[in-house]
Amino acid sequence: MKIAIVTPPAIEPVTLAEAKLHARIYGDLTDDDALVTSLIVAAREKLEAMTSRSFISRTLTATFDGFPSCASGVLRLPYPPLQSVASITYADESGAAQTLDPSVYTVSDGTPGLVMLANGKSWPAAAKQIASVKVQFVAGYGATADDVPEVAKLIIRILVASWFDRREATISGTIIADVPWTVAALADALRWGAYAR
Repeated sequence: MKIAIVTPPAIEPVTLAEAKLHARIYGDLTDDDALVTSLIVAAREKLEAMTSRSFISRTLTATFDGFPSCASGVLRLPYPPLQSVASITYADESGAAQTLDPSVYTVSDGTPGLVMLANGKSWPAAAKQIASVKVQFVAGYGATADDVPEVAKLIIRILVASWFDRREATISGTIIADVPWTVAALADALRWGAYAR
């Protein structure tokens, strides 16, 4: 399965002001605002990769090499929580693009999100080729930062503060050590499935 981001999150789970407060950047200092903003994005992307979750609503496309081979088969959609399925398109046996009628399938918005056949329906015949089925879907806890679990926002703030404080890849001549277990331990509460890294 291949995943592509169609529409990224419209906002970040953590605001610039929240990240600056956690990083102890006080007052009206704005010199580092662009850097802190980029660190927020990088921290969110890192956490999404660590947990295989979406935090703020975003649109993704999952590409499969065909429909499930049996009627009880399902399409598992990564990066939960699943909010909705926008469309399922596929290449038919002649290679022509088709859109699957929503009456053919039902959607479960659990973790993971699942697309399964409706009662009495069957999967259409798709071309026997790589990436013949594409599911476009919306995933995330919601459109606002208030929808995102506090532990996710805390991890993002910790990463931003750490990266802001230590901008180089290595530190020499000190006894300072990273505490990666802090972020990893917190992320364990959010980590999902075989996709988590």
